[in-house]
Amino acid sequence: MSETLQVAVLTAAAALLGSLITGIVTYMTAVRQKEAESHKRRLQVAYKDIIALYRLEEAYTRELKTKARSAEAVKREFRKRLRDNGQESPSQYATPTECERRLQDLQ
Repeated sequence: MSETLQVAVLTAAAALLGSLITGIVTYMTAVRQKEAESHKRRLQVAYKDIIALYRLEEAYTRELKTKARSAEAVKREFRKRLRDNGQESPSQYATPTECERRLQDLQ
């Protein structure tokens, strides 16, 4: 084979390999972008659920309050019962204000 033909074949092979690598990287980036969008949507739904559950808890505690116990005291008691039973209770970050702020950050 002549040297010119070898250079042409090598150049063509390099161009094809470069195109293949670029295509693979582009595809992988697109797949990860779709996954990231899916995770973002699920996180937004989770924040909205936390807000709704927090407000539901507030409504229940207002209904359960008595003259002797405030709604806040009822809430603390039930959260303490959860922890005493080995279950998780909401963290300090699970408030409607914090979740709404984080929702805004995601948008």
